[in-house]
Amino acid sequence: MVKLKKVYKSYNVDDISNDVLSNINISFKENTINTIYGNSGIGKTTLLNIVGLISKPDSGDIVIGDETINLDIDLS
Repeated sequence: MVKLKKVYKSYNVDDISNDVLSNINISFKENTINTIYGNSGIGKTTLLNIVGLISKPDSGDIVIGDETINLDIDLS
């Protein structure tokens, strides 16, 4: 199982903060198919990048199985 707990992510463009994900709490259970859909620019790719450990959230926790991922390490 993969869980996101209180995940927050924003991007700064021209000194303006754009909140993309705010207080996201979601669980993806093993052996299930999940769909993520929505309008363009709503944060779908950002969410998938965080779940896939490609990007770090600004705050919050990512839990895989029973282990909370240490986001202080370089994920690249």
